[in-house]
Amino acid sequence: MTTVKQLLDSPIGYKTGGFVLQVAHTHKMREKYGAAQGPERWVHEVTLTDGTDEIKADVLLVKKRKFCRLEEIKIIVCEIIPESSGGYGKKLLVHEYEMITCTADELPDREYRPTKSGPDWEAIGRGKVKCRLLEAAIKNGILALDPLSNTDKVHNEFVRAEIARNADWVMSPEDKYDE
Repeated sequence: MTTVKQLLDSPIGYKTGGFVLQVAHTHKMREKYGAAQGPERWVHEVTLTDGTDEIKADVLLVKKRKFCRLEEIKIIVCEIIPESSGGYGKKLLVHEYEMITCTADELPDREYRPTKSGPDWEAIGRGKVKCRLLEAAIKNGILALDPLSNTDKVHNEFVRAEIARNADWVMSPEDKYDE
């Protein structure tokens, strides 16, 4: 398997492929590339790694699609080019690649896994229960609406605590009719 160190030691113009690298960092997406020479292509600048070393790369894209950190790419055809016009440093120009797909559980770094998918339905339900309890307290005159009155302030704090306690009672999974 080709390593990043071997790529960095290769001469400019060297063409290779058939190895897998991981996206360490993503950089900017550049304008269309080679529109005059053929089909329009986009260039996404990324930093690729094999776990030990890193190399900058320009990946030629057929569709405008950004890479994500920790994605793995199978490099099919690439060549070593100078990093800048003055010839300082080296980077890859990836002509052909394949995405290696994986599920979220297969991501190599736990830190970047999604914590959960979808909305927090329990928090949404609790908010709706508290809203209805608050509405009932206001309609029945239990909750005073004058925010400047000190007696109302103490009373309102007590009512809010009662609403939270009643919301806990409503949201608990146990049977409430056995009490």
